[in-house]
Amino acid sequence: MGQASENEKVQAYVSRACMTKFSALLSDLAELNTSEPDFRVIVFTRHTFVQERLVKLIHEETVAGGRLAPAAGVPKPIVFEFTAKTAPQQRHRLIQQFQDGSKKGARIFVVTYSVAAVGITLTAANRIFLMEPCIDPGQELQAAGRIHRLGQSKDCFVKRFAFKDSIEEAVTMLHDKIKNKEVAVVDGQVDQEASRKALGEYSEKMTAHDHTGSTRPRTEEGHAHANDAGMKLVHGEDATFGDEYSTEVVPGSGGKTRRMVWQDEEMAYEKANTFSLTCTQAACTCCGLYADVPGSFTWKGTGIYSYLNGDTRDPPNLSQPGRQSQFYQARLFRFVPRPPDGWRGLGPEKTDNGGELPSAASPSRLQRVGNAISALLGPRSTSSPRSTRAAEGGSSSVNPP
Repeated sequence: MGQASENEKVQAYVSRACMTKFSALLSDLAELNTSEPDFRVIVFTRHTFVQERLVKLIHEETVAGGRLAPAAGVPKPIVFEFTAKTAPQQRHRLIQQFQDGSKKGARIFVVTYSVAAVGITLTAANRIFLMEPCIDPGQELQAAGRIHRLGQSKDCFVKRFAFKDSIEEAVTMLHDKIKNKEVAVVDGQVDQEASRKALGEYSEKMTAHDHTGSTRPRTEEGHAHANDAGMKLVHGEDATFGDEYSTEVVPGSGGKTRRMVWQDEEMAYEKANTFSLTCTQAACTCCGLYADVPGSFTWKGTGIYSYLNGDTRDPPNLSQPGRQSQFYQARLFRFVPRPPDGWRGLGPEKTDNGGELPSAASPSRLQRVGNAISALLGPRSTSSPRSTRAAEGGSSSVNPP
């Protein structure tokens, strides 16, 4: 197969050893197959592609050598399914076959919530497996209602699977809040704002990556953006609006034409002010995704980013959700380590990215000037509030030459 195009969706299946939910489900089915050869169960999932995969995997386990292979003289377990595309007559026929108590052998119905959680009766089964939790617990109750209804003579059991340290565990905790009436359900709808808040509280307590998996290096390059820098930095001290065009004679044009000279200056500015980083990424042992490892960064820079040469600080946004492994576009200094105060004559409002301040052990020239002024004013600071304010503000009122 050739290389996939950029927009092509590629779906691949992981090895069974990694499929913890399926392994747990299969263990339960295998135990039932031994203790109750004529068992009836329903497996619910929210996703059509999961349902299709489960049907195939369970089928493979019912053949000789599989964990659901029947003992001698016992019929092979039958896997039932239908989807939204299944004709009503075919659905009715499948339900009748599943419900037929005169037939021997195990029956396993694999369906999605959307097509089978309401409107059908499957009281021949007394066990339900939910492969994922639903945000609305009412949907799970509707699924359980397929077996727990009039005509059921057995004890019913519902088992729900959820991945630990994931959004699924957060959903199960949301269910507890709903049961305790901390989150309201009105007309069958969960309060969305309250549910978002509850899920957010869970996420804040979780560590997304433990950085103990396999590692790989990462490099990245970026540059300044002229639109974010301001006229002074890009076009010089004397530039004003109206100077962006130049009028010149172009041979063969029959006269004069105007050329955009600011565009040339902006391109030159972006080319002269660049940065690059190298860091280590580690795979999460839980989800397998790679993330940048704090404390592994090394920076280089030119122009306004030249202070980055040899810098080993983390990007200021490293800990923010959604920024892992994304391009650190340098909107001046918002996504790179903070420059020294007053760098290139820029005020604090242009250099403050919320990141780590420069080390006090190596103050900038501007800071040294401010410290000298503070030292001179110090003896009078206790008797003169005005002098005190001057000392405190000295470092932000002096620009380097």
